Amino acid sequence: MNSFRTASALELAQGLEEARSYTLALFDSFAAAGYGEPGKAPRHEHLDPPLWELGHIAWFAEWFILREACSSERAAASLPSLLSQGDKWFDPEAVPQGAR
Repeated sequence: MNSFRTASALELAQGLEEARSYTLALFDSFAAAGYGEPGKAPRHEHLDPPLWELGHIAWFAEWFILREACSSERAAASLPSLLSQGDKWFDPEAVPQGAR
């Protein structure tokens, strides 16, 4: 794939689909290893829990693509989250690492 700055709409869509498939396959591996439920994965002070990370990835994509945010500033999103509590749950600026 070309750089995302010069990619066509089709190339961007394919790249996002490939990234989504790869991400979901990684999380299927976590689940197969017994870490598919909250609290099952071992905690590490510098890593977020796998399920929180999956939600954050979706929130991040929603922020820039569906909500039309032009930056990461809190007021940058033009539209609300699809999840009523999405910002409260998955915005890393709003959720302290120990609470994830």
